[in-house]
Amino acid sequence: MDSDGNWKKFLDRFIERRSLELPAADIRNARHVFSLAEEYRYIDAQRCPDCHGRYRIISDHRHENSRGEPLDIFVCICNGCGTPRRFFFNLVAVFGRRKGER
Repeated sequence: MDSDGNWKKFLDRFIERRSLELPAADIRNARHVFSLAEEYRYIDAQRCPDCHGRYRIISDHRHENSRGEPLDIFVCICNGCGTPRRFFFNLVAVFGRRKGER
């Protein structure tokens, strides 16, 4: 399959903004960060377990968990082998909780 076909397949599978299914375990275990820059540093430090390549950010989605805490979800792809990966970050230290939540 050509690279354009691989790209289309990846987008169809992982970037459906309206139907992004969020695994509950990943949301509960979202990494707490204290700045938005920390998210980028963390992703930059990660390596693909398959080929040890670096990740490239494809998209960033902002959500809230059931406790009203803001989450960032990054969809990434390995520059080496094309393996997709999502990173979950809890931003409560950056933005706080939704009003009325504790």
